[in-house]
Amino acid sequence: MGVESIAVLWVVVVMGGAWVQAQEAAAEREAPWRIHTLFSVECQNYFDWQTVGFMHSYRKARQPGPVTRLLSCTEEEKKSYRGMDLAPTLEVPSMSRHPRTGDWYPAINKPAGIVHWLKHSKEAENVDWVVILDADMIIRGPIIPWELGAEKGRPVAAYYGYLIGCDNVLAKLHTKHPELCDKVGGLLAMHIDDLRALAPMWLSKTEEVREDTAHWATNYTDMEEDRDVLLILGHPFLATGRIDVIDHEIVYTFTLENLSDP
Repeated sequence: MGVESIAVLWVVVVMGGAWVQAQEAAAEREAPWRIHTLFSVECQNYFDWQTVGFMHSYRKARQPGPVTRLLSCTEEEKKSYRGMDLAPTLEVPSMSRHPRTGDWYPAINKPAGIVHWLKHSKEAENVDWVVILDADMIIRGPIIPWELGAEKGRPVAAYYGYLIGCDNVLAKLHTKHPELCDKVGGLLAMHIDDLRALAPMWLSKTEEVREDTAHWATNYTDMEEDRDVLLILGHPFLATGRIDVIDHEIVYTFTLENLSDP
């Protein structure tokens, strides 16, 4: 066998070995359960830039499973919107202007979009675990719910310490067990069955607190200065739980109890 033939054979063997190693690594990354990642945006350049960064990090981190951008647009906004191809997208009805109350509150599109996805997306019928993130987040590594301690009936969520509604009269007014209110939001990871139970009440509780205009004063919630505060209040008002420290980050695990009577 000539030198050139030996060199070609060596290259084939090395490349073949590298391919096998890549396949084995991919198999190791494959999750034993189906994961789907969701994030919510509106038809604005502001969210488009966030989407570009989010999707880049999603691919670079090799987050398992598909991702869906829940895109809330009015019919008028869609006429001039050019960012449809930035991510796998499900268009969801815009509730920025509440259809019943007329209240202007774009942040409600997040729980509303999730409810719409659960009802109308075929992908929601073929998933075990759902990871819900915000568009302005960067994924630095795979987010695996069960590695964070999540179990069916025990979702996990990131600690959001600025949710002062857990510390004042809001929790007393809008929950029957204010002592169990936990400041959670941002990263949410849960079994699909838990999300089906939680999402409709997340939306309805957000609507309920939003309609409580008598307690919009800044000494209660800072609602008018931070649109996210009220949105996330709908979530901790439904949860009871304990704090776990996982990978040096504070993450809440909470048990869904008495979900029909928060």
